[in-house]
Amino acid sequence: MFLNKNSNGYYYIYFKCEISNKRKKISCKTKSKSEAVKVLSNFTNLSIDNEKNKSKQIYYLEELRTEVLKYVKVNLRKTTVQIYNRVLNDMIRIIKNKPVKLISIRDIENYKSTRLNEVRNTTVNIDLKTMRAIFNIALKWNWITNNPTKEVKLLLITQKEKLAFNETELKIIINNISNVKLLNIVLFASYTGCRLSEILNVQWKDINFSEKILIIRNKENFMTKTGKIRQIPISNKFFELLNSILDQKPDDKILSFYNPE
Repeated sequence: MFLNKNSNGYYYIYFKCEISNKRKKISCKTKSKSEAVKVLSNFTNLSIDNEKNKSKQIYYLEELRTEVLKYVKVNLRKTTVQIYNRVLNDMIRIIKNKPVKLISIRDIENYKSTRLNEVRNTTVNIDLKTMRAIFNIALKWNWITNNPTKEVKLLLITQKEKLAFNETELKIIINNISNVKLLNIVLFASYTGCRLSEILNVQWKDINFSEKILIIRNKENFMTKTGKIRQIPISNKFFELLNSILDQKPDDKILSFYNPE
């Protein structure tokens, strides 16, 4: 930090900014050296504080991780929070604990290329989308003035044909399952199209036998993928499966069916 007289005759204080790590200057607003020296003596207590307030507090990536995780745990579902946690940890591992304001497009591109050597393209794109959301939260909190992921392009994903079992293949699979509980789950999935997590969280109260309707609903420890409740018509084959499960011994029943709330 030093004092220097500019060509306009006014004295300026030159100092290194803590935010950008670059040299900056601030006018003493006087052409008198003695007055400028007085301004310089008060600069540490006054002007630097004003400069910090103008630039706002310096927040580091580890602080961002802590605060973002607090935010998403309240506002997002558990599985999404896990993605945020993983991405934030990888950001600190790859980008290091930099001031959030100084994270650049180059840092994000470096993150992208590093992750490409570790995971598939689809996972990298999930990371980038999550990072964009993280920086949008920081933007909303005024921790940054722009989102460094905005100009970073997602990776091109080649669309693949969706695989599905035909009727013959499904029969072969079913005929080779000896475990009754596993067979119930496979048949349940084939008749309804439900996900495994949905099947394992179905309870008898979710099944309306009189109207032949299965209700996939949210529970205390389970949430559907979209968060919405949906109803599935019970086909004749599925109806027969449900009745057969009722007649099976306890150890063969699907766990959540056997332990209703």
